[in-house]
Amino acid sequence: MVIGVTGATGLIGGYFAREALRQGLGIRFLLRSPSPESERLQGQGAAAVFGDLADAASLRELATGCETVVHSAAMTNLDASVGVQRATNLDGTSNVIEACRSASVKRVVHVSTPSVLVDGTHQLGIDEAHLPPDRPIGLYAETKLAGERLVLEARDFEAVIIRPKAVFGLGDRTLLPEVLHRIRTKRLVRVGRDPVQVGLTHASNVAQALLAAATQPKLASSLYHIDNGEAIDLWALLEVLKTAVSGDQKSFRSIPFQTCLAAAKIADGVAALRGGRTNGNQYRVMLLGRSQTLNIGAAQSELGYQPQISVAEGMIEILHETVSSDVAKAFASMALGRDR
Repeated sequence: MVIGVTGATGLIGGYFAREALRQGLGIRFLLRSPSPESERLQGQGAAAVFGDLADAASLRELATGCETVVHSAAMTNLDASVGVQRATNLDGTSNVIEACRSASVKRVVHVSTPSVLVDGTHQLGIDEAHLPPDRPIGLYAETKLAGERLVLEARDFEAVIIRPKAVFGLGDRTLLPEVLHRIRTKRLVRVGRDPVQVGLTHASNVAQALLAAATQPKLASSLYHIDNGEAIDLWALLEVLKTAVSGDQKSFRSIPFQTCLAAAKIADGVAALRGGRTNGNQYRVMLLGRSQTLNIGAAQSELGYQPQISVAEGMIEILHETVSSDVAKAFASMALGRDR
């Protein structure tokens, strides 16, 4: 079986492609420009197709001969322009659909996000029946929801949507690096005082879910929520991380949620005057000040999904590889209550 992959040099797509290759599956991936990650994939037997999401010919070449295409490429930078986010998350998805249609691909697995459901309230244990708001918060969520709908409305192949929450792992260039940068520069403040429970997902666990969604003969559903199955106290985790990285044991300074939201709206309004309304700052306030955990029961029962790497284990691995072994040990001691 040959699987086509977009975004294979990114975090989610890379973990998936490597796992699929380990399982003996064929991988053909879209490659915009060579990189160490693409060279590793090719060295493991994956075939590269040069092109991008705007290039219809390269997308058709990617899809031709594939039973399944996993579309994980996305623009996740909240500060990217309106044009870039729409071109990648919406137009790019439309182009992938058209290529899969013309190549008679049997199944498309589209990687989306539970950010499409964020509405300013605390959301605990939400399942796939939970409806998105009429207007998603932020252009990222808006374009990802529109992409979902394009995939589901296509009638030429079986469509499967996977929504992994807050994905992290080795090679992450956004989530944890941004948090560590803000801790080191003392630019991270607590948004509100409400308890904030979040789901986090190690990329290897997402890869497991994607592999099942891509290869199982029959699926009962077209939408699956994915996280680690752990409700994490966000600010407790960040306090431990801050102490491990900097030695600072003081609690984060907090600013009321509504004050943060008002400031975010002003910042987004200014940004809109300079080139487009993305509402990225309002979205960040929601991520830091409102809970969101997922019900992964459908994925467990229908995909056989069982998270293998815990949040603590994944964090320790990243800190060991990207910061220092001493910081990793300090985090492990506090997070797990014992030395490693």
